[in-house]
Amino acid sequence: FLVSSIIALNHHATMKNRDFFIMTIALVKLFATRSFVIGLVGKNHFHSGPCFLLSSKRHSTSDDNTFLKTSDGSNKTSLLWVRTCLRISDNEALAKAIEYGQDGMSVVFTWERGEVPSTPSEVFECAAAHKLDQKLRSFGNHLKILNVNKGTHNAISAVCTVISQLQPNTVLIDTASSETFRDVEDLQSSLLANEKISNIQLISIPDNGNLFPIDCAPSALGRSRSGGRMLRWPTFLSNMNGEPVSLPIPSPTQLPPPLESSHHSEELPLPTSAGAWAEELLERWGVVSEEEAIQRAAASEQENTNQTSLGNRGFSNKNTKLSPYLRWGVISPRQAYHAGVRKRDLLWRDWSHLCYRTVKPLRLGEPVLPFLDGCCTLITPKLGGDEDSLFTAWCFGRTGAPLVDAGMRQLWHEGWMPRRIRLIAASCLVEGLGLNWRKGRDWFKYTLIDHDPAINELMWQNAGFCGIDLFYRGLVWESVGSRDDQDYVNRWASRDLHLPTSIEKGISSCPPYPCADLLSVAKTRRQEFQR
Repeated sequence: FLVSSIIALNHHATMKNRDFFIMTIALVKLFATRSFVIGLVGKNHFHSGPCFLLSSKRHSTSDDNTFLKTSDGSNKTSLLWVRTCLRISDNEALAKAIEYGQDGMSVVFTWERGEVPSTPSEVFECAAAHKLDQKLRSFGNHLKILNVNKGTHNAISAVCTVISQLQPNTVLIDTASSETFRDVEDLQSSLLANEKISNIQLISIPDNGNLFPIDCAPSALGRSRSGGRMLRWPTFLSNMNGEPVSLPIPSPTQLPPPLESSHHSEELPLPTSAGAWAEELLERWGVVSEEEAIQRAAASEQENTNQTSLGNRGFSNKNTKLSPYLRWGVISPRQAYHAGVRKRDLLWRDWSHLCYRTVKPLRLGEPVLPFLDGCCTLITPKLGGDEDSLFTAWCFGRTGAPLVDAGMRQLWHEGWMPRRIRLIAASCLVEGLGLNWRKGRDWFKYTLIDHDPAINELMWQNAGFCGIDLFYRGLVWESVGSRDDQDYVNRWASRDLHLPTSIEKGISSCPPYPCADLLSVAKTRRQEFQR
């Protein structure tokens, strides 16, 4: 590709020698960098490469320090758009923004969740953004809030407006989240279309939320018989498990001053503005901070081990529920690993994000294997009752299956449940109750405090037998199999739920299903699937 590109450029009739030389160097450096950089010059130039602009206003040299200076002696300024990496420590995007904005740096955060947060995940995101703003202010900077819900068409146009006003030399975008990794393309298009914006570098930082850089992932995938790459979790885990994890980036000791602008920072709603339920939720979780996240990562969940998991086994101890802190970037996967979190759990996050970015149906919420979609509903027998009643019973822990009911009540109470219980609850919904997996996916999106679109979609499609790398585990969801499970049931199954009046009336007419009926259905269905 490199050689053919250079040959093509050499034969371009209108390409001048100087431009050909610059483009050749740019192509070579493209293969030596991990950051994806877009250079914008007027309307007619687009370049993907490492910190290069095709403009006489900037020096294009291999010396980074020289390159950062402009020929007219103007200041080095930057704007960082943070999305889901809401921390100061081990933040590659922030470190790059400091490097490119030594004379001035603005940190922008777009709030896109409505006037008030409406789900546990949004409440946590809001609390994390407030904490990041406090951290930045302690360094003499601040978080510039763009409330997209107050008259702004969308987040891209809001950020473009601020860029037009501030005119930074470099714009960096945090694209660590799988749901926002394509924002850089939309932002690039909007910047090119804006007459007031030119000579700006646009740098995407995609690796801020993974344990390993994204460009390492393809080499860890399996191979098909025809030589193509295969998405198989066991192969990915085996290939990546032995790779060394780099050390976290040290925290900055100082930050550049914010850029001056007539556009004042807008108001970020308080996380408790959603109501008493949000206030109670945060009280149960404690402080949303980087220090708290490190303490949770370092806390041991199991006896006789110095490695924690993400709260996947045993009791849901407060000190080990780390997943929402990882989801919103309050702690990085590298920090979590070096604090003692199990590598396998962090690799599962990398795997989920890799699949989500690679397979388009996952991003669209469509089954990867559509010919298997709905296969669970074809198996008899079925429990009595309509689908709405069955789904309501599942949502609020009234199925009669002890582990499932305990997990669903914990979910409503805390916005969280151990991963093993999530899988058991999913098996109950799809295999046991014979309901569509999409219902469970959407309920988890609404109730989980650590909701991650990539992880949630991958888990539920696999539960519905229409996702990536299917493997039928035959989970026993209808009975309690160990002392630990019984302790978990004792803790949560009888927990009273504080429900809205409208929901309370709906479930009052939905008694728990007899356990004997569940046992019969579970056994028959499991035998059918195993065959």
